[in-house]
Amino acid sequence: MMELYSDEPKPGRGKYIPTEQERVMVAAMVACGQPLQHIAQCISGPDGGPISFRLFSRAFRHEIETATAYAAEQVGRVIFNKAIEGDMTAAIAWMKARGGWSDKRIIEHTGPNGGAINVEMEGVKLEALSNDDLGQLERLLTKLTDSGAGTSGEG
Repeated sequence: MMELYSDEPKPGRGKYIPTEQERVMVAAMVACGQPLQHIAQCISGPDGGPISFRLFSRAFRHEIETATAYAAEQVGRVIFNKAIEGDMTAAIAWMKARGGWSDKRIIEHTGPNGGAINVEMEGVKLEALSNDDLGQLERLLTKLTDSGAGTSGEG
């Protein structure tokens, strides 16, 4: 029975074996965030043309899976060392990334005892509005009522 997927080269083709220089280049390109399809186009096979993406993925599996982690470790080490040396920008970056610090602020607006905010409008005289203005107001109130936005939940 013939295997559908084999690492053996097809007849007439030499087996592709990555060089150390190619492995370093692929790892650097992956670490920098280059798309894998673009990186694969930079690798030449035994025939001088680019290798297939499938072959690229198999030949450089280790580099593809580990390069980003190594890059993050190197950058993290630099930031950590600068923070330890007293660089406040690096210390803040480290604490945001690893210490749980955040710039997020939560502002809650509530009425008395945590209830809803009551808004009262005084001095609005509907008699003073034109028919067009009353029509717009009616359409707006209908939209609010239909969407449930105008209800307070009391009933």
